[in-house]
Amino acid sequence: MTNNYNREQQQLALQGQITERFTKAVEQLGQAGPEKIDVRLGAIHALERLMRDSVGDQPAVVDILSAFVRVHSPSRRADDGSFTGDSTPRPVDIQASLTVLVRRNPDYDGSAFFGISLSETDLSRARLGHASLSDADLIDADLRGAILSVADLSHADLVRADLRGANLSGANLRGADLSDTKLDPEQIWCAHIDEDTVLPAEAMRLVSKEPDNLVCDVLG
Repeated sequence: MTNNYNREQQQLALQGQITERFTKAVEQLGQAGPEKIDVRLGAIHALERLMRDSVGDQPAVVDILSAFVRVHSPSRRADDGSFTGDSTPRPVDIQASLTVLVRRNPDYDGSAFFGISLSETDLSRARLGHASLSDADLIDADLRGAILSVADLSHADLVRADLRGANLSGANLRGADLSDTKLDPEQIWCAHIDEDTVLPAEAMRLVSKEPDNLVCDVLG
């Protein structure tokens, strides 16, 4: 009886510590301003550590970091909804959040988790090689020039996303929906697709033909 009581007390104490760590990290992540960049970076890495120490909290951490990226990623959309040519470097806290999101272990996402939600997010030139983005919501996302080599985008929703110039070498696009996606059809040649992949009309016509002397450079 005593041993059971002690174990229960230890579990309660541990859960209390995890809750305190989570609350503190979220508060630090919400501190705005360029002078607080180190605080936000510390919070991002604290959430990643928490995600590893308490796998049951991974979906909550993913939701928090996804929301942070969506809200704070600098917009490159013009008033008419199109993307501008702004080449401002991505803030380091946004890239750090993306790095944590894509290198998580998706086995711990939980049965009720349906993929990262990054719709309408500016991810241009983001480094997402080998990313776990299965079932992700990337509708209307700006992915121009992004590194998506060997990324798992299976069953991802990429409707109206802008993928022009993105590196899709070795990317898993099986079951992904790329309806009305902006991309050069040649980008699909080195990606993995199947009969459930929905491609723009031009890309579909091109992949139905066998390219001659094709060389695929798979970059990380």
